[in-house]
Amino acid sequence: MNFDFKYKLLGYGWAKVYLQFENKKIQIDASYFNNPPFELLNGINNIISKKANSSDVIFICEPGEYKLTLTKLNDREILLKLFLADEWISFNFIDENGNEVNKNINYVFITETIIYIASFAKLIFSNMQNILKSYGEKGYKEKWDERYSFPRKEYRKLKKYLKI
Repeated sequence: MNFDFKYKLLGYGWAKVYLQFENKKIQIDASYFNNPPFELLNGINNIISKKANSSDVIFICEPGEYKLTLTKLNDREILLKLFLADEWISFNFIDENGNEVNKNINYVFITETIIYIASFAKLIFSNMQNILKSYGEKGYKEKWDERYSFPRKEYRKLKKYLKI
């Protein structure tokens, strides 16, 4: 169960995501086209609160995207799987004729690991806490994208679960 995660805001609209599954290291340049901090916090909160048994977190790149799937195995562990698509899948692009674009593109499996739910939750919380301390809510919005506020509600839920 060796897994590490780091999420760093870079410049406007970009973040660097560092993932380590056992000995496999992956770096992702994630775009503001979606909101991974919210998806991470919301996903783990839903698993902890038993509202869901799985959740997907999308990291949109240019081009392509990664998908991190969180799947609850039991009351203590989750399975983390990482997938990659060479093109965007999570957007519903429609061409000038009303046809969906990229619908035949599939994710390719990269790697997986099992981790304790509490350990994953602490990693996510720690990264979001560092971002909040570094930038504050206003700075987060300026650094990431003005469409996305810091996911304070989800952050507080996870903080309550972790009893911090």
